[in-house]
Amino acid sequence: MFAKDLPVNELYENHGFKSCPRGTDVAFLPKGTEIKVSKASHHSHFGLVSYTDHWYFVGSAYTGGETVSFYYYLGLTTDGKPPASYKDNLLWR
Repeated sequence: MFAKDLPVNELYENHGFKSCPRGTDVAFLPKGTEIKVSKASHHSHFGLVSYTDHWYFVGSAYTGGETVSFYYYLGLTTDGKPPASYKDNLLWR
């Protein structure tokens, strides 16, 4: 619901699984693969109790002879600002 207008592929870190436990594997990115982050995006949602912003990185990677577009969910906030701890959650540290 919150990922409306984002690419269909979500980027996950592999913690030793043979396949993604949360969806269909689209591509395997070997360690060291360059990824391109093209924008930071957020989608606002007004619920019964509060107003939340859901934040994403949108990007792409070239693998297996094709470019794969993806998004990476950073988290949500209620103050209209990006998550303060997003640097702790990045996959490519």
